[in-house]
Amino acid sequence: MATVIFDWDGTIAESGEGITRSVQYALDTVGIKVPDLSDLTHFIGPPLRVEFKKTYGMSDEDIEKAITAFRARYESEGIFECRLYPGIEDVIRDCVDRFGMSIAVASSKTDYQLHRLVKHFGLDSLFDVVRGATPDAERPGHGVPGKSNKAVVIEETLSHLEMKYGELIRIEDTYMIGDTAYDMEGAEMQGIHGVGVTYGYGSRNALEEYGAENIVNSVDELYSYLSSLT
Repeated sequence: MATVIFDWDGTIAESGEGITRSVQYALDTVGIKVPDLSDLTHFIGPPLRVEFKKTYGMSDEDIEKAITAFRARYESEGIFECRLYPGIEDVIRDCVDRFGMSIAVASSKTDYQLHRLVKHFGLDSLFDVVRGATPDAERPGHGVPGKSNKAVVIEETLSHLEMKYGELIRIEDTYMIGDTAYDMEGAEMQGIHGVGVTYGYGSRNALEEYGAENIVNSVDELYSYLSSLT
């Protein structure tokens, strides 16, 4: 049985508006003005803490303040400023109904946010596992050298799939579908196949650099690729 783990932002959902508007609001609370939302698209997908530090060199205090502001704005209105990519729901449904796959979704979003979105779009009955991130301080093993937040989420997703299906989940038949380097890096660390999508928010160069075994350029190409696995 093939197993497919989907990323959410930039893979299933076109969620840029809600995230970038919420990041813009969060930055404003610490005195950083970014008027053009297109300058904030790199925040879509990766952990916020990493991007705030890498992009602006923010202090730990300002990072915490910005994350609190982001969550307040995002959870009140930004979370539903998104839409599914056209055709992706058919891909997900056919993975289950036609191809007989086990499927999951793994995201750097908080677990609470991810479950809200999956349920909102009526996809909750399709996924065997829905796994988001937990706040850093609450995550056992957080801060393991060389392991990103997304890599930990992918590891946890695999663990839950294995608890549910046991030996039916085989690493050699497991695929991570995502649009960022974090998805490909996490897949490689778990020894599963990394499949990059370029219709999201990451770049082809980054996907290739971090080990994507295959790259697709559209939802239609993704469907064709997944159907070839059966």
